[in-house]
Amino acid sequence: MVRYEKNMGIIHVSWGYDETLRGYFLTVTDERVGWREDQTEEVSKVTEKVFEGGSGHYLILNTYWNLPSRVSQETIFTFMRRYDIDPEKIGTADATKQKAKRCSREECQMSETTLKRCGRCRRAWYCSTSCQTADWLTHKVDCSEP
Repeated sequence: MVRYEKNMGIIHVSWGYDETLRGYFLTVTDERVGWREDQTEEVSKVTEKVFEGGSGHYLILNTYWNLPSRVSQETIFTFMRRYDIDPEKIGTADATKQKAKRCSREECQMSETTLKRCGRCRRAWYCSTSCQTADWLTHKVDCSEP
Protein backbone atom coordinates (compact mmCIF):
# COMPACT_ATOMS: atom_id res chain seq x y z
CA MET A 1 0.00 0.00 0.00
CA VAL A 2 1.11 3.51 -0.78
CA ARG A 3 -0.10 6.16 1.65
CA TYR A 4 0.46 9.89 1.73
CA GLU A 5 -0.66 12.48 4.26
CA LYS A 6 -0.99 16.24 4.20
CA ASN A 7 -1.86 18.53 7.11
CA MET A 8 -3.04 22.00 6.17
CA GLY A 9 -4.00 23.65 9.43
CA ILE A 10 -7.39 22.23 10.44
CA ILE A 11 -7.55 20.17 7.25
CA HIS A 12 -6.09 16.67 7.23
CA VAL A 13 -5.93 14.59 4.06
CA SER A 14 -4.74 10.98 3.62
CA TRP A 15 -4.70 9.28 0.25
CA GLY A 16 -3.06 6.52 -1.71
CA TYR A 17 -3.41 3.19 -3.45
CA ASP A 18 -3.85 -0.24 -1.89
CA GLU A 19 -2.34 -2.84 -4.21
CA THR A 20 -3.86 -5.73 -2.27
CA LEU A 21 -7.39 -4.35 -2.62
CA ARG A 22 -6.58 -2.83 -6.03
CA GLY A 23 -8.05 0.56 -5.35
CA TYR A 24 -7.54 4.15 -4.29
CA PHE A 25 -8.55 5.73 -1.00
CA LEU A 26 -9.07 9.28 0.25
CA THR A 27 -9.86 10.46 3.76
CA VAL A 28 -10.57 14.15 4.40
CA THR A 29 -11.48 16.18 7.44
CA ASP A 30 -12.49 19.55 5.97
CA GLU A 31 -15.42 21.83 5.18
CA ARG A 32 -14.54 21.95 1.47
CA VAL A 33 -16.27 18.60 1.07
CA GLY A 34 -19.46 20.61 0.54
CA TRP A 35 -21.60 21.17 -2.50
CA ARG A 36 -20.15 22.74 -5.67
CA GLU A 37 -21.56 23.75 -9.04
CA ASP A 38 -20.69 21.66 -12.12
CA GLN A 39 -19.98 18.41 -10.29
CA THR A 40 -20.94 14.97 -11.59
CA GLU A 41 -24.01 13.17 -10.30
CA GLU A 42 -21.90 10.74 -8.27
CA VAL A 43 -19.92 13.61 -6.69
CA SER A 44 -23.26 15.26 -5.81
CA LYS A 45 -24.48 12.03 -4.16
CA VAL A 46 -21.30 11.80 -2.08
CA THR A 47 -21.69 15.45 -1.03
CA GLU A 48 -25.32 14.84 0.00
CA LYS A 49 -24.31 11.74 1.96
CA VAL A 50 -21.65 13.71 3.86
CA PHE A 51 -24.15 16.38 4.88
CA GLU A 52 -26.83 13.84 5.94
CA GLY A 53 -24.81 13.28 9.11
CA GLY A 54 -25.03 16.95 9.97
CA SER A 55 -21.34 17.83 10.27
CA GLY A 56 -20.20 18.01 6.67
CA HIS A 57 -16.56 17.96 7.69
CA TYR A 58 -15.60 14.33 7.26
CA LEU A 59 -15.22 12.17 4.15
CA ILE A 60 -13.90 8.69 3.45
CA LEU A 61 -13.88 7.41 -0.12
CA ASN A 62 -12.40 4.34 -1.76
CA THR A 63 -12.64 2.42 -5.02
CA TYR A 64 -12.47 -1.08 -3.55
CA TRP A 65 -14.78 -1.77 -0.56
CA ASN A 66 -18.41 -2.34 -1.36
CA LEU A 67 -19.54 0.04 1.36
CA PRO A 68 -21.44 3.34 1.17
CA SER A 69 -18.10 5.10 0.62
CA ARG A 70 -17.24 3.20 -2.57
CA VAL A 71 -17.08 5.47 -5.63
CA SER A 72 -15.66 5.39 -9.13
CA GLN A 73 -12.04 6.20 -9.84
CA GLU A 74 -13.16 9.36 -11.66
CA THR A 75 -15.03 10.58 -8.57
CA ILE A 76 -12.22 9.88 -6.13
CA PHE A 77 -9.81 11.66 -8.49
CA THR A 78 -12.19 14.67 -8.56
CA PHE A 79 -12.03 14.95 -4.76
CA MET A 80 -8.24 14.41 -4.74
CA ARG A 81 -7.77 17.32 -7.14
CA ARG A 82 -9.77 19.58 -4.78
CA TYR A 83 -6.88 19.14 -2.35
CA ASP A 84 -4.13 19.69 -4.94
CA ILE A 85 -3.37 15.97 -5.15
CA ASP A 86 -2.35 14.71 -8.58
CA PRO A 87 -3.77 11.17 -8.77
CA GLU A 88 -1.34 10.31 -11.55
CA LYS A 89 1.58 10.83 -9.17
CA ILE A 90 0.48 8.28 -6.58
CA GLY A 91 3.47 6.00 -6.29
CA THR A 92 4.01 2.29 -6.10
CA ALA A 93 4.88 -0.10 -3.31
CA ASP A 94 8.48 1.21 -3.37
CA ALA A 95 7.21 4.51 -1.94
CA THR A 96 5.58 2.57 0.90
CA LYS A 97 8.90 0.98 1.78
CA GLN A 98 10.49 4.43 1.93
CA LYS A 99 7.62 5.82 4.03
CA ALA A 100 7.86 2.89 6.44
CA LYS A 101 11.43 3.87 7.30
CA ARG A 102 10.13 6.61 9.58
CA CYS A 103 7.55 6.86 12.33
CA SER A 104 3.99 7.60 11.11
CA ARG A 105 3.57 10.34 13.73
CA GLU A 106 4.60 13.44 11.78
CA GLU A 107 5.92 15.28 14.82
CA CYS A 108 8.35 12.45 15.62
CA GLN A 109 10.45 12.21 12.44
CA MET A 110 12.33 9.24 13.95
CA SER A 111 13.88 7.20 11.16
CA GLU A 112 16.07 4.18 10.59
CA THR A 113 14.96 2.52 13.81
CA THR A 114 12.98 -0.60 14.58
CA LEU A 115 9.40 0.31 13.71
CA LYS A 116 6.30 -1.65 14.66
CA ARG A 117 3.07 -1.72 12.67
CA CYS A 118 -0.30 -0.70 14.00
CA GLY A 119 -1.80 -3.96 15.23
CA ARG A 120 -5.25 -3.14 13.90
CA CYS A 121 -4.77 -1.90 10.32
CA ARG A 122 -1.12 -2.89 9.81
CA ARG A 123 -0.59 0.20 7.63
CA ALA A 124 0.95 2.73 10.03
CA TRP A 125 4.41 2.31 11.57
CA TYR A 126 5.55 3.64 14.94
CA CYS A 127 8.86 3.85 16.76
CA SER A 128 7.24 3.58 20.20
CA THR A 129 3.98 3.06 22.04
CA SER A 130 4.03 6.71 23.09
CA CYS A 131 4.17 7.87 19.44
CA GLN A 132 1.35 5.50 18.51
CA THR A 133 -0.78 6.78 21.40
CA ALA A 134 -0.04 10.42 20.55
CA ASP A 135 -0.96 9.84 16.89
CA TRP A 136 -4.21 7.97 17.59
CA LEU A 137 -6.58 10.93 17.04
CA THR A 138 -5.10 11.43 13.57
CA HIS A 139 -4.62 7.76 12.69
CA LYS A 140 -8.01 6.47 13.86
CA VAL A 141 -9.65 8.19 10.86
CA ASP A 142 -7.87 5.74 8.55
CA CYS A 143 -7.43 2.79 10.88
CA SER A 144 -9.55 -0.23 10.09
CA GLU A 145 -8.93 -3.93 10.15
CA PRO A 146 -7.54 -5.27 6.87
